Amino acid sequence: MYDILDKRSKFQDAAVISKGERSNLLGVEARTAEITYKTLDKLNVAGVKLIPVKEKIVVLRRGDIVYIVRYENAARDFLSFEKAFNRILKTITVP
Repeated sequence: MYDILDKRSKFQDAAVISKGERSNLLGVEARTAEITYKTLDKLNVAGVKLIPVKEKIVVLRRGDIVYIVRYENAARDFLSFEKAFNRILKTITVP
């Protein structure tokens, strides 16, 4: 998680909202972080602009295997789909 946050911190206007919050997801210890930053609205297009983005990162570890689940969206649309992302998290099975 800290590697992802470090890379995202180099983006314009990056700000960590939360970092490393512990939780339990389906019996597996998880850590969650949220970050905001600005990135390109579209790729490979002339006259592109930067838009605010919000990202939620969930890291699960079982034994030697690390699973990363991410949700990223334009900040203005993040809340609209966060409920669906949280529902997906509740259905994940970790072998």
